[in-house]
Amino acid sequence: EGLLPLSAAQRMIALSAATEPVTTVSGAPGTGKTHTLCAAICNAIAAGQSVLVATRSIEAAEVIAAQLGKQPGPPALRFGSPDALKSAISELDRRLTAPTPDLHAGDSKLEVQLEARTLEVQTLHARALELLAVVEAVETYLTDPEIIGGFREEFPPLFAPNADLERFTKTLNTARSVEGNWWVRQRRRVAIRRLNKRLSTPLKTDNEPHLARRLRHIGEAIAAAEASRSKPQLTEIGEELRRTLPRWFEATASLRLLRGQLLDQELLEQARSSSGRQVVSALSTALRSGAASRGKLIDTLNPQELLQAAPLWLGTLGEIERLLPKIAGLFDLVVVDEASQVELAVAAPGLLRAKRALIAGDPQQLRFVSFLSTEATHSAFAQADLLEHVARLDPARNSVFDLAASAAPVQWLDEHYRSAPHLIGFSAEHFYSNPLHLVTQSPHNLTLDCIHTHLVADNQSAIAEAIERTRALHREGVQSIGIISPFR
Repeated sequence: EGLLPLSAAQRMIALSAATEPVTTVSGAPGTGKTHTLCAAICNAIAAGQSVLVATRSIEAAEVIAAQLGKQPGPPALRFGSPDALKSAISELDRRLTAPTPDLHAGDSKLEVQLEARTLEVQTLHARALELLAVVEAVETYLTDPEIIGGFREEFPPLFAPNADLERFTKTLNTARSVEGNWWVRQRRRVAIRRLNKRLSTPLKTDNEPHLARRLRHIGEAIAAAEASRSKPQLTEIGEELRRTLPRWFEATASLRLLRGQLLDQELLEQARSSSGRQVVSALSTALRSGAASRGKLIDTLNPQELLQAAPLWLGTLGEIERLLPKIAGLFDLVVVDEASQVELAVAAPGLLRAKRALIAGDPQQLRFVSFLSTEATHSAFAQADLLEHVARLDPARNSVFDLAASAAPVQWLDEHYRSAPHLIGFSAEHFYSNPLHLVTQSPHNLTLDCIHTHLVADNQSAIAEAIERTRALHREGVQSIGIISPFR
């Protein structure tokens, strides 16, 4: 369980980012790419690793910073703009002055709270799964009278009022144990004989496929019997489920917050150690220095001690070469967002400092514009004896996302969490070949019309119409308006 809630696809990406040299992520707008990146970042920091988050622009860095700021855990050290540097210096000052409890004490408040909350989440989770399984079983086996009737006729002992269904289940699980030593195999033979005796059903031990099918059928019959027994209490079960699920969600959110706070406290403790204090103080001095000397001062610091005291960095690709030590594989993980808009040459300083790379982008969005000629590109590659790689590494045609997609399979996020169905549905139909599952779809917005088209005679009329509609929206109190135009 990480610091952030994830879908199955997002969890697979986070796991891949923790182990694979290159992880490539794509998806339509609103499918949680940035959220998934933040989860991978938090997981890496929680594992004691170092992370560099590199973006093409200051604006993109602000988006990542805002998203990370919503999550539990230590803040990133930001760079790339004067405001970002001020933020980084403030964070370093906090690490030097904030009080830190003794995390190794047995009565550490955060440790005690974390342990209690973990137990609460596990208990609520287990109970919620039990209740959901009962509801699912009732829907599966009791909606069709023929299904439950067939099971009753074939296995009457399971539907007796005093039937010990838990014991039947344990015996069935033992009978399904196909691998193990001689003792496991002996227990399996005994369990099969017991099922034969109690259910009067022929189980042929000399025919393994037949036996597996029969055991699966018995398992369905036990589930049907449990559903039949639970049906009279279905109303009470539903009420308990309605109470349990919100408590589980709230406890899980609280647990993630506690984990993030504990992670932050561990970082503060490291920064307050003798070596950590020296590194944080020196780093603070370097960031307060002028642009010309800032990188030189950071280069004098021990790289391992630097990343122990400051494991998470966030800034622009253009600033990396000037600020961070020129060491290959300096960071355990380098993350590049909006990678379809990033040129290879711009990304090179960030990628060279990576042991692993997590690349996210959407090739359907606007790409970068290059004015590099084909002749100049081929000439440079020929001089470096790299002409055989020009198709893959052509900086004028290939983005960082294109390069990552050639190195690792693209993992597609297909659940949309942000827009109304009509709005994202238009983009999904016209721009994306992969299907999108609209998590936001509900009866309240299914018929909501989000796109209005106005036909005009010429370009001047289009401009006048756009200006007038912008004024009208402003008069209505709309504060955030975006205008997209093909004209400068």
